[in-house]
Amino acid sequence: MKLYHGSMNKFTQFKPSNSYRKSFDDRNKAIPLIFLTSSKKAAQQFADEHWCRMSNLERKKHSMAYIYHCELTTNKLFDFSNPSLMKEFINAIDEDFVDDFNKSNAKWLETLTLEGIIEELERLSFREIENYAVQNLIQLLGYDGFITREKNADNVGIYDADNIIIKRIEKVPI
Repeated sequence: MKLYHGSMNKFTQFKPSNSYRKSFDDRNKAIPLIFLTSSKKAAQQFADEHWCRMSNLERKKHSMAYIYHCELTTNKLFDFSNPSLMKEFINAIDEDFVDDFNKSNAKWLETLTLEGIIEELERLSFREIENYAVQNLIQLLGYDGFITREKNADNVGIYDADNIIIKRIEKVPI
C-alpha cells in the first residue's frame, strides 16, 4: 500500500519529536502516533489544515508543504472494520478498561458503557479510536498500529517511527 504523510516540516526520517500526535488523554498519559494516509490528496489536506492552525507569523515562514511518500516495515495493523479483530479486541477487555477509557475521555464530558465504546469504535470515531485505553490495548495485543478511515482514504496510525521508511519527499504549494 502506498502511504503519504503531509507536513509543514522537512525531515529525513520520522521521529516522535518531529511528527507525532498524542492519543487523547486527560491524565497526561500519551501514546505517540504518526499518521499516514493512502491518499496523496488527503496528505495535502492534512498539511493545509496544519498551516491554517499556525499563527500569522508562522504562516509567513511557510509557503510550501511536504508530502512524504512512505512504506511500512510492518503489516501488523489493527483494523477496526475487521469483525474478527474487533472480537479479539473485545475478548481482551478487562474489568478496568471501561473506567480507564472514561477517565481518558473526560475532556469530552461523556461517559460510555462498554457497548457504547464498541459502537463508537465500529463507527470509526477518531475520538474513541485515539483514546489512550484503546491504543494501549491495541499495543498490548501486539499490533504496531491501526487502520481507520478519514477524508475518503485509509489512514494508518503507527506507534514506532522505525516502522516507516520515507521513499521520496515532494514539495507542494499551500
